[in-house]
Amino acid sequence: MKILNPEREPNAWLEAIMLDLLGNPQPESQDALKDAIHCLCSWIEPGLIDDLFTPWIEDYMKVLSANQNNQSIDPLPYLLTGQQAPSPQSGTALESDHPNKAA
Repeated sequence: MKILNPEREPNAWLEAIMLDLLGNPQPESQDALKDAIHCLCSWIEPGLIDDLFTPWIEDYMKVLSANQNNQSIDPLPYLLTGQQAPSPQSGTALESDHPNKAA
C-alpha cells in the first residue's frame, strides 16, 4: 500500500480518499463524498469543466434536444449510468462516455 502525503501529492491523496469513501457503504461516508463533490464542483472553473467533461456535456445536450418535446423523460440517470435513454424519434439514445475517454 502506498502512503500518500497530502502536502506533496494533494491531487492523488484526494482521489484516494474519495475513492475510499465511494467504496464505503456507510451513510456517513456517502454524505462526506457528497459534500466533497459539492465543494469541488463549486470551485472548479466552468471552462475546466467544459474541457474535462465535453463528452458528457455533448451527450447530455443531445439527449435533451432529442427529448425536448417529451417532458416525462429525464436523461440524467441514463447519461450517468451509460444506459440508453428512450428516444421518441428512434427508440434509442446516445450512450454516455467517461470524460477522459477518447471521443
